[in-house]
Amino acid sequence: MGCAIAASFQWQAMASKTLDTPAFQRIQQTRNDLPSVYRKKCDQWYYSDALLPCEFGNPKAEKTLVVLGDSIGLQWFPAIEKAFPSADWRIVVMTKSACPVVDEPIFYARIGREYTECARWRKAALARIAEIAPDQVILGSTDTYDFTPTQWRDGTARILQQIAPTAGQVHILRSTPTLPFDGPDCIAPRGALWNHFARSSCTAPAHDAQSDAVLRELQAAVSGFRNAQVVDMTDAVCPHGQCAAERNGMPTYRDSRHLAASFVAILAPLLSQRLGFKSNAVDKRQVNLRE
Repeated sequence: MGCAIAASFQWQAMASKTLDTPAFQRIQQTRNDLPSVYRKKCDQWYYSDALLPCEFGNPKAEKTLVVLGDSIGLQWFPAIEKAFPSADWRIVVMTKSACPVVDEPIFYARIGREYTECARWRKAALARIAEIAPDQVILGSTDTYDFTPTQWRDGTARILQQIAPTAGQVHILRSTPTLPFDGPDCIAPRGALWNHFARSSCTAPAHDAQSDAVLRELQAAVSGFRNAQVVDMTDAVCPHGQCAAERNGMPTYRDSRHLAASFVAILAPLLSQRLGFKSNAVDKRQVNLRE
């Protein structure tokens, strides 16, 4: 009994010491490494269907960008903000977590019912975009929603039918891969025994059947619109088909699904290129992370 108590106190002391280390604190900070849009409370989740656009950049700029999506789409905002210089662009953000940019009803298990707030919010957002008639539109949502292939294709096409006629260019961001583990938790510092026996490589394949199937349906949906394209950043996030929770000392994910904002920001030059803008200012950290 005494040995067990002593071991317990020793474990607690070691755990407390680990929590205080800079390495552990850095990992924990990754969980809070979110895009700036959330500090402006643009997203009211399922609590409201009110459309609350947040604006960034130059309110008097001649060019306007609209960004519409759920938390997976808006995780790209740190790169988007860099790709569209604030002096030249007015950026309008409309975001609602767990609300797909697909014109289909969705049952949301977390609230135990159909997510009607999402449908009403999305309808209002699409009407606002048509009214703004922006130069550029970026759409993005996760590919894990429970839609059939037909729903993915036709529901996305209906979205485009409503905004493509008045928009200059429309870009649909492919969803980023989901890890089968929590990124920060996997790379958190632990004892030697854990590292030897329990810790995984903190890596996972970049592709799966569901994600690739959704990509095909998105590509089919945009094929009928001359000003729409799908932008795939998977190879930048997960080089050589392999995702990792950390690359060259930089955490990449802030959980199992969302990218860390600091990591996203360094991918801005490549995102800019794939959106159709010329950019030679490739971040050296980006080159290193892709090796």
